[in-house]
Amino acid sequence: ADPTPEESDAAAAVRAAVHDHHALELDYYSASRDAQSRRVVDPIRVVLIGDQSYLEAWSREAEGVRLFRFDRIEAARRLDEPATPPESAAESASPAGWEGQDLPTAELEIDPEVLWVVENYLIDLIDEPVGIPGDPVRALVRYGSPEWLVRFLLGFGGRIRVVNEPAVEDEVARRAAAARARY
Repeated sequence: ADPTPEESDAAAAVRAAVHDHHALELDYYSASRDAQSRRVVDPIRVVLIGDQSYLEAWSREAEGVRLFRFDRIEAARRLDEPATPPESAAESASPAGWEGQDLPTAELEIDPEVLWVVENYLIDLIDEPVGIPGDPVRALVRYGSPEWLVRFLLGFGGRIRVVNEPAVEDEVARRAAAARARY
């Protein structure tokens, strides 16, 4: 097994600021503009997309939610003030302004008992929940890789299903059967 790579000072500072709810000043490299900028942000959460960690934060300059790839944060300085993202931004499930990257999407059916998932991942509801017990809710998930999507679905034990993605459905079924065979 590979040892876990040591986290950069900037990444450690970001995680601490998210945990302690403190504002940050970032030196950030934007691949889409091929430029470094300095920004003051109010951290919301850390999200994992594919194999990349991102800081989801309110950008005071852009006045909107942005995602900052950890490996492009060149420096992070904790400011002596609390993070104060607008309440609506902190509750949003789909960050805007994805640094110009288009992520693939997949349609999901989500069982109502795990509908909380839309608060923690890049998921947009297609249908509003109607409150009929057991009726799945349709949604779109943005994801970084098919492997991430397979692992995500397996983690919910069939309570979230992908629609019209036969290769992903088949891989989920194959791995679930293999896991059951081990018991």
